[in-house]
Amino acid sequence: MLHTCSTHAPQKCSNAPHMLHTCFTHAPHMLHNAPHMLHNSAPMIHTSAPVCQNGLDAMTYLVDRMGGDFRPYLQTVLPPIIDRLGDSKDMVRNKAQLLLMKILERDVVTAQQLFDKLAPAFSHKNGRIREEVLTTLVTTINEHGIQSLLVSRLIPCIVKSLSDPMSTVRDAAFNTLVDIYRHVGERLRHDLTKKHQVPPSKLPALLARFDEIREEGGLLPSALSGD
Repeated sequence: MLHTCSTHAPQKCSNAPHMLHTCFTHAPHMLHNAPHMLHNSAPMIHTSAPVCQNGLDAMTYLVDRMGGDFRPYLQTVLPPIIDRLGDSKDMVRNKAQLLLMKILERDVVTAQQLFDKLAPAFSHKNGRIREEVLTTLVTTINEHGIQSLLVSRLIPCIVKSLSDPMSTVRDAAFNTLVDIYRHVGERLRHDLTKKHQVPPSKLPALLARFDEIREEGGLLPSALSGD
């Protein structure tokens, strides 16, 4: 249904969420088969922003309804979700972010499993994707806790992003490390100075920001518990 809509009559896709809602409300037994309708992910990769948004909305609805039953389909839908993180439209990128958060909220995968799959996005050729995956990481940590991730696995990717050609990615990487410091405290300072090659132009400012947070009492309980 959505495939036909997206390829032959994009203007009708504004009704897609309503059609899905009607279908699932009146025929719940069809819910298990719903991912097959979206298997080719056509609405999410359509060049029209409204069609992309509706495709992401529909997928978010499916994840919300199916929960863990959506797990077998994640490998198929994740690549187009990542692509939409690099969309030129803010709304499309935001909806892709919301879909990723819904995947975590409904326990389709754990946060660590998701970021194991998202790892290539840190070096994606599209700079917006490199920036958005950092934003996704911060949101995940703030919503699900630092304990939901093995952050040490991701630090090398974040440090590398400090030297990204795009200033927005560099800034996002800097801010991501600052947010992580709030959660883990001095362990991060130690790792950055002893284990990772932080660009010399970035390290002093980063450590100074850490000092400010500590002096202002901005460390979270998870950071203080390790002191």
